[in-house]
Amino acid sequence: MKPPKPEFKGGSYIGMGNWYVKMGKKRQWLDTYYLALHDLTMANDEYLYCETAHNMAKLFLHENRKDSALYYAHLMLAIAQKDGFQSRMLDARSFLASYYKRTGNSDSAFTYIKKTAQVTNTLNNLEKLKEFQQKSLKA
Repeated sequence: MKPPKPEFKGGSYIGMGNWYVKMGKKRQWLDTYYLALHDLTMANDEYLYCETAHNMAKLFLHENRKDSALYYAHLMLAIAQKDGFQSRMLDARSFLASYYKRTGNSDSAFTYIKKTAQVTNTLNNLEKLKEFQQKSLKA
């Protein structure tokens, strides 16, 4: 029997990590998300890697581990920008805007709010373009 592929393991670890979060098992969610990051790196699945980094940033912030929260938010943003993941860029920038607003750093919060608006506009324009293309194909 072949061992499971890393992309399947990585996705499974995300699900387990999410379950541990809901159950309030802090040590387990952290260990499980680290395993997910490892397997997602092996599988080169940067989209799910971004999802896991986002989950970790939110949970670290909830635990008042601000440096770790910022690390994972910036990691997510860097990967999303490199790979053009618009929805993950939106998640990262929204998180960072909220983080900086919460910590009283209004200049940084405003910067990320503006960048969030730009990504939102881009996503809205892409959605409108898809709708137009679908209507054009039907005509």
